[in-house]
Amino acid sequence: MSMPRLSVAHAHRPYRPEIDGLRAIAVLGVVLYHAFPTLLPGGFVGVDVFFVISGFLITGILVGETDTGWRSSLVHFYDRRVRRILPALIFMVGVVSAIALVAMAPGDLRVFGRSLMSVAAFTSNQFFFQQTDYFSADANDNILLHTWSLGIEEQFYLVWPLAVLVLYRTRLRPWAPVLIAVALLISLAWSQRLLANEAQPAAFYLFRSRGWELLVGALLATGVAPQIGREWVRQAVAVAGLAAILGAMLFIDEGTSFPGLLALLPCLGAAAVIHAGLPDKTLVHRLLAWRGLVGVGLISYSLYLWHWPALVLPRLLLARELSPLEAGVAGLVALAMACFSWRWVERPFRRRGQSVGARQVIIAGLTALILTAGFGAVLWKGQGFPHRASSDVLEAEAAALSLPMLRSSCHMSGATLPPAVPCTYPKGQAPDVVLWGDSHADHLMPLVSAWAQSQGRVVRQISKSACPPLLVQDASFLSEDCPVFNQEVLAELKRKGPPTTLVLSARWTTYMVSSGREPADAARLLGADIAQSVDAVRRAWGPDVEVVLVGPTPDFGLSPSLCYARARFARLDTRHCEMAVARNSSMAELVEANFAALARETPSVRVFLPRAVFCSGPDCRTRDATGRFLFQDDDHLTPTGALNLMPAWDQLLSTSSEPDTRNGETRL
Repeated sequence: MSMPRLSVAHAHRPYRPEIDGLRAIAVLGVVLYHAFPTLLPGGFVGVDVFFVISGFLITGILVGETDTGWRSSLVHFYDRRVRRILPALIFMVGVVSAIALVAMAPGDLRVFGRSLMSVAAFTSNQFFFQQTDYFSADANDNILLHTWSLGIEEQFYLVWPLAVLVLYRTRLRPWAPVLIAVALLISLAWSQRLLANEAQPAAFYLFRSRGWELLVGALLATGVAPQIGREWVRQAVAVAGLAAILGAMLFIDEGTSFPGLLALLPCLGAAAVIHAGLPDKTLVHRLLAWRGLVGVGLISYSLYLWHWPALVLPRLLLARELSPLEAGVAGLVALAMACFSWRWVERPFRRRGQSVGARQVIIAGLTALILTAGFGAVLWKGQGFPHRASSDVLEAEAAALSLPMLRSSCHMSGATLPPAVPCTYPKGQAPDVVLWGDSHADHLMPLVSAWAQSQGRVVRQISKSACPPLLVQDASFLSEDCPVFNQEVLAELKRKGPPTTLVLSARWTTYMVSSGREPADAARLLGADIAQSVDAVRRAWGPDVEVVLVGPTPDFGLSPSLCYARARFARLDTRHCEMAVARNSSMAELVEANFAALARETPSVRVFLPRAVFCSGPDCRTRDATGRFLFQDDDHLTPTGALNLMPAWDQLLSTSSEPDTRNGETRL
């Protein structure tokens, strides 16, 4: 992200060292969060602080220049932005590209090339938003993921100078603060609306749902907030602002509904700290102006650029998570590269050379971006140069891209049901088996359809992303359209004739985490929701429908197939990829116990446990006897993995409906 330092040379406001200190707090929060997530679970809100600072400084510069010629003003603005942003960015991208070209497996290099193109086009936030689908490559493994915030700021720089010119060079000038406030509220409302609809990735990555944070700073820069006269009030406001930022870093975490309204905490905190510093400094401002913090603030842009590659590259090359010691070393490497970048790249390019005019600087910057995009396109179109890798590496990467048979046409994202005919197998017949759930139902379709065909039966897939098959209205982890979707399923199948067998499958442990409760409480509530849903099905379709509850699959926290591809490409040991440890074992056991209890109490309910097939204790195999990969990503099965369940599945459904409750569980 861009963190421009406002200087006397191009603004009417004096340099404020405490703003560099505030940058330091923000960037240290981000770095600590990425290196040690449990240490500072909300450190990512440092990005929100940066947005407020950028909006404040950029608007101050633009408003201060509105009395000059508009063409000259725009040229000088973009000259400064190019000098500020591009040299350090191109330097980082160049070094990382050189390493990637040598060390990355073809699949990773291909995705890196595509992300490189988006960085050059100022659209990386949109690219990474598109990468959040369940079956796409893991966005957290992309070396340029952190440039999403650059995309938002760069999009702001494209539209905001023109907006300021219109606001301040026309009759709209008296209304400028009001119009900015209206735009701010619209963007904030849109962000909160997306969160309410379980569209958190869109709220997080897209400019229209993040722009309000920059507008908080912009509104402050218009002078709409009166100066605080009383010193004790300024002291209190500054302390409250800093406390809001630090509190957000400590108490917000990945499970929090964010950004939305909660992002007001760090954003208004940053605005309060900035505003309380005028006309005189408070204790907080003197703390932030401490030389050490100011020094970190000065290199904050380069440190932000380098910290993520320094953490991700070793993880990709080693094909495993970093230890705390390794993460600390990576942080020190990032700090060293940031210091080098600031001293030898940022500072020289930010100084105005007498022989280089603003237009030449802008043209040079555009040329660098075009070359960067071109190099990315070569990597993308060249498929990451697969000739560099052995056949087993390519097979592992292919497994990571393998999709279930009806994924593209029958797995939904909205409230509309999938079409009946294309999503029924064999086609053209009335289904007597229905597979219903989220993506964990979708990945079972190869298994259920093969079994149905062998039994002379017909199966219909009905699945929707992030929507478990629960017929309840008050589950906090359900999106707004999920209950609507599920009620439509119930109504349609009642209207067209209910199935004789209903298979319910979902990523149950994820919804336990989303509930925000302790695992035991979450499992108990989930069990109650499932029991209520089974009861609703029986009331709607009759008591004779057979219900199969599919337990959790192992969740590894990494893709075993990509793990193998990366380790094999780097000529490292692959055993930790082929026999991986599931991170959801304890929660999965709670779900399985609740399923078993329901099966004991409810006739014609069976329980199928995929973990019993793949795992022995916490250790789970990720390849079959012939070496084929069983998992597409950290928790979804490949078609091969689904078919690997066939013997156990066939055994379960060919036996008596009376559950085997030995050892307190319904077993296969």
